Order: sequence, then C-alpha cells, then structure tokens
Amino acid sequence: MPEDLQAQPQFLLIVGLAIVLAMLVKASLERVRLPGLVGYLILGLGLRLIDDTWHVLTVEASWALELLAELGIACLLFRVGLESDPAGLRRHLPRALIVWIGNVVIAAVVGYLVARHLCGVAWLPSLFVATALSATSIGVTAAIWQNAGALHTAAGETFLDVAELDDLSAVALVTMLLAASPALLNGDGLSTAAGPLVATAGRLLLVGVGFGVACWLFARFAERRVTSLFAGLGHAPDPMLAVLGVGIMIAAIAGWLGFSVAIGAFFAGLVFSRDPVAVRDAASFDTIYDLFTPFFFIHIGVLLDPTAMLDSLAIGVPILLAAIVGKLVGVAVPLIGREPPAVVAVLAVSMVPRAEIALVVAELGKRLGPTAMPDAVYGALVLTTAGTCVLAPLVLRRLLDRGVESVAVLGESSASSRAVRGVRPAEDANDA
Repeated sequence: MPEDLQAQPQFLLIVGLAIVLAMLVKASLERVRLPGLVGYLILGLGLRLIDDTWHVLTVEASWALELLAELGIACLLFRVGLESDPAGLRRHLPRALIVWIGNVVIAAVVGYLVARHLCGVAWLPSLFVATALSATSIGVTAAIWQNAGALHTAAGETFLDVAELDDLSAVALVTMLLAASPALLNGDGLSTAAGPLVATAGRLLLVGVGFGVACWLFARFAERRVTSLFAGLGHAPDPMLAVLGVGIMIAAIAGWLGFSVAIGAFFAGLVFSRDPVAVRDAASFDTIYDLFTPFFFIHIGVLLDPTAMLDSLAIGVPILLAAIVGKLVGVAVPLIGREPPAVVAVLAVSMVPRAEIALVVAELGKRLGPTAMPDAVYGALVLTTAGTCVLAPLVLRRLLDRGVESVAVLGESSASSRAVRGVRPAEDANDA
C-alpha cells in the first residue's frame, strides 16, 4: 500500500479523536464557565507535542488539518456576519474608525519600540513585529461575545467593525512590507522602496474597493434569487448548507485577492444577513458549525512550537507584554470619557488576541530569511500568539459576565432590530 494511503487511517483516527475530545473538553469547561476555545488550543498544543515525539502528522495530514481549520474559521465568521446587522455596523463605524486608528497605531508603535530598543532586535524584524502586533483575531473572541449575548449590542458591533479593520490593515501592512523588503534587504533605503510601496498600496485599495462593491452588488441584486433557489432544495439543513457553500466560495475569493479567509467569510455572512429567511435558518447548520469551528483553534495550538517559545523567553515576554499593553492602551485612549468603563474594558481586552494574521506575518517574514525574521523573533511571536489567545478569552469571559448589562444597555436598539429580523436569542447559541 502506498505511504500516502497508509497515512489516511492514521489521520482519520486523529480527526475522530480530536472531535470526541473537543466535545468532552467543551462540556467540561462549560461547567466551570470557561470558553471551550481555551481547551481546543490546549488540545492542539498537545497534538503538537505528540507530533514532535512520534511524528504522527505527515505532510498530507498537516495540509488536511489546515483545510479543516480554514473551514472552521469560515464557518465561525460566516455565522457572525450572517447574524450581524449591517445597518448597525454602519451606524457604529465612525466610532470604530477612531478606535481602529488608535489601537493599530499605538499597538504597532509599542511593538516596534519594545522589539527595537528594549530587546535589541534589528529594525527590519522589528517592523515585522510591529505589523504582527497591529492585528487582532476576531475568531478568538467573537465566540465569547456571542455566547454572552452581547455580540449584537452597540459595543459588540463596534468590536466587529474594529476587529475587521484591524485584520484588513494588518494584511495591507504586511503586503506593503513584503513589497519593500527586497530593497530594504539590499540596504537600498526607503527611497528605493517607495515605488513598490505606493504601487502595492494602490493595488490593495483598488482590489479592496472592487471586492466590497462586488459583495454589495451580489447582496443587492442576486442574493434573494439565490436564497429562493436554495429554498426549494428540500428540508433543513439543505438550503442553509447551500448558502454556506456560497459563503465559503466568497471567502476563498477574498483569500485569492490577498485578504484573509476570515474577512471574506464575514463579508459573505453580511451578504446574506439582509435576508430574514436566511437569518432565521442560520440555526440549521449548528452541527456543521460545531464540527469545524474547533479545528480552527486546534490548528492554532498545533502551530505553537513550545521549543521556540522557551528559547525566545528573553525577548518573548517583553513582546507579549507589549502586545497586551499596546491594544489595551490603543483602545482605551480614544474611548475614555466617551464610554462607560465596562465597555472600554471589554473592547480593549477583545482586541488583545493575536492568532492567524500574526502567525501569517511571522511566517512570511521567516521565508525572507533570518535578516527579516530571526528564529528568536519568530519564537517570540509564537509565544505572543499563545499567551494572548489563552489569557484574553479568560479575562473577557469574566468581564462580560460582570458588565454585560452595561454593554447591553448601549445596544438595545440594535438588539431590537435583530429580534424584528428573526434572529434566535444569542443565549441559545452554541459556545465555540
């Protein structure tokens, strides 16, 4: 039997075991009011430790696990977009823009200064650190908001807007940094890199606007026809699964255009969120959601290299602290005095996790070689990802438990609009 065929039963065993353990961990953590995603991250880290010892993950198995993770983040963000209120998101966009500018700029500047001057990292890898720390991970904390019943409040919609803007800006920053890297690596200076930077920024702007307009045109002129066509497929969950298939295709197009799959999936959900029928039937793919979503967090755990983290503690801990402080201060500064302290706290903590985008930035830098991404800096970013993905959900869950009333008061009109559109109560949603 060929080696790749022999590996198939082994991978299926890993997948089956991961599903069983994920459900057991989720049920156990729910009893102590902890988010299931923390357990999924630990499961992934455990799988990484097992693989380091016995090499259970072949190249094919790693690719398949990554595919399951992509489906997981697509399902998670598609549901978030589907159950969002586009009018509410637009209404809170001005406030989100202020928070986004503050948290991206402050987080990037703090990251660069700590890496460059406190840790003694060279200026080019320090730029990669700054870019990675400017991002956030909407997938890590969105499930916490949703389970607390706060995602569709004014504060929750602001969180969604800011998190999506964070991801978009981080993708744009790393794309421009990569475009300028050849000149920077050759020591030609910023004047030589200015041309590629301007060209890349222009291309990103055109592609981003084009993608957004295409999504709007689909939502305006084609979405109702598509949903009506799928409604004739049969009983639930068939129509909703077909809608999800279209959403995954939109997410894939976003990936091809250079954006993240998470961004594409969120926009895909927004495309269908205008249709009350599609929103009402969102619960019909709960089983698919619960099947794939844990793999997103498990895959993050697999990507975390314990050896790299331990070897990079000297610079990893300062960069981890910079990642936390940068987002907390960056969100708090624009909002202090404008919002209640409870709202400021939950928004600030929600921006702390770094996951898929930060790891992509680190990996892209590593491909350029040690001049752009030394092993120690790569390990520090891995440690930062692990620390923020574990600590932030734990703190956010407790903050929302204590202050969800304050958050909900700001979003009564939004919550009412959701009820009119037929969304099921958030407290009935499954905890990711």
